[in-house]
Formats: sequence, structure tokens, C-alpha cells
Amino acid sequence: PFFSAVADHSGMSSLRPLEGASGEIVVKTTTLSACLPASTIPRLIKLDVEGAEHLAIRGMLPLLNSAHPDLIVEVSRDFLRQMGSTAEALCQLLKGIGYRMFLIEWNALKEIPGWDATLPAQFNAFFTTRST
Repeated sequence: PFFSAVADHSGMSSLRPLEGASGEIVVKTTTLSACLPASTIPRLIKLDVEGAEHLAIRGMLPLLNSAHPDLIVEVSRDFLRQMGSTAEALCQLLKGIGYRMFLIEWNALKEIPGWDATLPAQFNAFFTTRST
């Protein structure tokens, strides 16, 4: 099910149940690899799926392991928890397959070598397998 947010906040529509949802739509899901032509190799993927980032990344593991695209991911502790995951688990999953995490700040990237519980409750992160 995909839960529709109220009309003036439609960007908050989500796979996670929403308080005050304006509706529910059943949607078919698939993996990114199944949607892309075999010759397409993504170099950058942006994820902001209102708490379903861990699910999306798990579905992309074959692609992440073979193509190693850079990722920009919205990390929201509350939204991830509502979808049965945690920010720490999301970050550890990516670290476990060779990704480095950077906090996206206004004017710089700040490398985060391991999970840090003092990170903001919601932030954008850059993940890469590049060495520099």
C-alpha cells in the first residue's frame, strides 16, 4: 500500500502508514535493476522515500555491489523506525558493502567513519565507494 498525504503536503506520501492519510493506493513494486536497460550503469542515485530507504537499498544490493554508484540518501530516524529499520542499520548495511558515509553540510562533506548516535535525527548523507 502507498499512503497519500493530504493535498497540501503530497510530498509526504509514503509506503509507511500516515496519520491523517487522504487515501491508500495499492502499487506494484520492483527493483531498480529490473527497470533499467542492462546497458545502463547509474553513477548517482538519490533516495528520499520517506523511511523506505533501507528497503530500497536492500532491493538494489546486486546493482550496488556491481556498479558501485554514489548515493545521496535522506536518513530519518523516525521514518526508518516506522518502516521497521534504523538509521544505524541503514548506514551499517552500506558500510558493510564498502561504502563510506559523509554528512552533507551546507558548504562541505564531513566524513563519518562509523555510526555516530549524535548525528541529527534527520539528515542527508552521501555514500561512496571512491577512495578520494
